[in-house]
Amino acid sequence: MRGLFKRKQRPRTKAIIERNLKQLRRLETLTDVLFALVLFRIFMILPSLGKIGSGEGISITRFFSENLGGIEIIFIGVLLVLIYWSNSIKAFGNLDHTDGKHASLSFLQLFMLLIYLYFVRMEIVFKGELLPLLLQSITLALVGFLGVAAWSYALKDRKLLSDSITDKEAAELCLEFLNEPVTALITIPFVWVSSTAWALAWLTGLLISRILGWLHNRKDWAESETAE
Repeated sequence: MRGLFKRKQRPRTKAIIERNLKQLRRLETLTDVLFALVLFRIFMILPSLGKIGSGEGISITRFFSENLGGIEIIFIGVLLVLIYWSNSIKAFGNLDHTDGKHASLSFLQLFMLLIYLYFVRMEIVFKGELLPLLLQSITLALVGFLGVAAWSYALKDRKLLSDSITDKEAAELCLEFLNEPVTALITIPFVWVSSTAWALAWLTGLLISRILGWLHNRKDWAESETAE
């Protein structure tokens, strides 16, 4: 009975191949534009320097002491957006084409990126509140995991991958893409400590990267031992 309702796979005609390739290029362009827009908007959130030296008695030292928390969060946001952008460039560079499921996952990732931008703005407006930091960690984790999901889907049976990338390289990229979302999850408990602790918790990404690399090397070693 299950076979009666199974959807037939449409043969990949030349028209479908060309259309999927064009969709990949359009998706790649849209992704680059949105990442650039988010970076620009984050920079626009930086505290205004207008009151320094304007006769209101605000010094540079006082300015940084009052806005240090917001500057930390913006710095983290810029760094992570750049990393996610770099990851998307690596992913798209190793794809041959796209399809509806992959494009949908990519759209969801971009949507969560825009939501993250909103929560950064919320943190600047509501200084000292825990909720904006928590929501930033959650949305950044979702941005990363959606990227991993899109790459894993492309990796399955090599349905979307370019012939130039090997299975080993594709698996290594999947582990590399996991670093930031896993780190984002780790930062969540630090929200209840302080904003500085939350900011410093992102440095655990360096340790997570080492652990993921070690796990991958251990897996390669185990597979080579089995082959022998």
